[in-house]
Order: sequence, then structure tokens, then C-alpha cells
Amino acid sequence: MVFMNAQPGRENERPAETKGSLPEKKTILIADDEINIREALAAVLEEKYSVRLAENGRAAVREFIEAKPDLILLDLNMPDIDGWMAFEVIARMAPDMPVIVITARPGQARRAAQAGIDMLLEKPLNIPVLLETIQSVLASPSLAWVLRGWHTNDITGSQG
Repeated sequence: MVFMNAQPGRENERPAETKGSLPEKKTILIADDEINIREALAAVLEEKYSVRLAENGRAAVREFIEAKPDLILLDLNMPDIDGWMAFEVIARMAPDMPVIVITARPGQARRAAQAGIDMLLEKPLNIPVLLETIQSVLASPSLAWVLRGWHTNDITGSQG
């Protein structure tokens, strides 16, 4: 399923439906180089969330800047700029941005924890677990930003 918008440059945006005075949907950015995964996750999430899509790390950073999402689902193994580099850039701009890494690479949990990733889920994804994780991460602010600040050497107020 492909969504094309009338506005040029907005082809990665899936519009959130707004009905009356309902609160605006939270926005989730899905960054994965596999179109089938991006589209499948978008189809599952768009009922409850506004969804933005990125096909690589460079596009993820661009979409992050444009959309100011509430949460990012980030694949690690992507062309151009990989997920680790995209995370590094985003973490420097917004240390408190919730990020859930989705990866098929085994053995990434330790590095993710050290970098301050909120959660890591391995592919193939268990959709009920993913939905519960998204809800939990959005509902409870994490202290992952402290680890990110340490990791990027940019903790606010650390230079005293």
C-alpha cells in the first residue's frame, strides 16, 4: 500500500485522521530499508498513530527534523547512513527522543543499552509485544537520555 500526497516532498507522510475535537495522534517514525517491513508496520500502527516513513538513516534524520515524531522505530542495518549513525545524530539533537531499535542483527542489546536506546526488539517482530512496547515507552519517560548524554558527551548542565 503506497500513499501519495498532493504536496511534493511529502510522500513519506501518512496523514493522521482527525475527527472533531479528538486529541491529535502521536507520531511514529518508522526507519527501515525494507519496504515490506515499513509498510506492514505502518498498516498496523496507523490506526492509533500518525506514521512517517524513512528508507535509510539519512531519510530518518530528515524526517525526524521535519516531523518531530514522538517515537522512532529504527532499523540498524540500512544503506547510506546506518541506524547507529542516525541514532547518534538524532540523540545529539534531541536526547530525550524515545527510540526503539528493530533489528535482525543478533548481539546488539549491550551496545544499544550503552548508547541509551529505550528498547531493542529483534526481528521477526512479535506485533503484540511491539504494540505494548510502543505504548509503554510513550507513556513512561525514560532515563535513556542520561546515557545518551554520556554517550555523546553532551549532558545538559554538565559543564558547570
